Amino acid sequence: MMETAESRPWSDLQPELLGLVLRRLPSIADRVRLRAVCHPWRSNSLLQSIPLPFPWITLPDGTFLNIPGGEIHHMPVPVGACCCGSIDDWLFLMSSDVSYKLVVPSPLDSAPDSLVAALIMDDDNCATLCISQPPIATDLFRDDKVPALQIEDVAFFDGKLYALCGFGKLCIVELGNDLCIASTECIIHSLHELGGIPKSLPKVDNRGYTVGVYLVECGGRLLIVKRWFESIHGPVSDYVLGYDHTVAFEVFEADLSTNPGRWRRISKLGGHALFLGQHASKSLPATECSGYREDCIYFMADYLGLPCSVNPLLDSGVYNMRNGKITPLMVQTAAAPPERAGQWRPAWFFPPEAV
Repeated sequence: MMETAESRPWSDLQPELLGLVLRRLPSIADRVRLRAVCHPWRSNSLLQSIPLPFPWITLPDGTFLNIPGGEIHHMPVPVGACCCGSIDDWLFLMSSDVSYKLVVPSPLDSAPDSLVAALIMDDDNCATLCISQPPIATDLFRDDKVPALQIEDVAFFDGKLYALCGFGKLCIVELGNDLCIASTECIIHSLHELGGIPKSLPKVDNRGYTVGVYLVECGGRLLIVKRWFESIHGPVSDYVLGYDHTVAFEVFEADLSTNPGRWRRISKLGGHALFLGQHASKSLPATECSGYREDCIYFMADYLGLPCSVNPLLDSGVYNMRNGKITPLMVQTAAAPPERAGQWRPAWFFPPEAV
């Protein structure tokens, strides 16, 4: 009997064991390879409830980098089109290089006619907020018309559209029945005493710090994420091209139970993993995903001011909120995009589960 059991073909692997293997493969490419072994593995794998895989990163040359495996993927796109942003497994392509932040109140897969808000930044760092219900744009708002309302980021939360307007000012963007922007209401005025440089960052004469801010929904909470960059003045360091690089994060939760509301500092994401991006951010329960780390922020070099040809892995990593440490996004070094790289903006892309 022992001899018979040992000689059984791999195609007879029990579905439960196959599911255990799939749950330990965070890469879509690895899951595809497993399913390609034989027809029973393919059919049985479709019956398994497996965690979501890791997302891809859109590269400047129009390809996709698989995290964490490092494979480069090619997908056919219209000639001359560049990626300006993404939402989950949707890519937004245009024929010109424009910086977009796209947000929706519900997943586009479940509601393809969902409302879409796009924050468009021009070369003068002036923001235009576009409200649309595809394929028709319904309203536009430029913050240079209202100097006191300089929009830095937007996010949907509990079905409402919120705008971050500098120094921690949080506003609700009220939409009318015709989906036009009716008014804005400030509900949090600033970060107050929570502002300023974190105490954990050393003060060195030839170094300065800059900050990027993100407004994101994470685990049923509305958050500000502050990303701190170190700037080195004087001789260029060994950091490639002397670009600023990420050294710290701060996270604040909007407490809307008071009037006005307030921000409060938090040290955990409630077991979620947050993929941070200028063009799209997404949070997921780490326990429901393959290889994700709880209370961690995944980031890359996608901020404004960088040339489009810069490798998004140049300044990428994983920030652990529990211990304050930053580790590399990928263990192995991925090839930098070629010098002839196009105009694609780096963005997180969550491809649908491959079958």
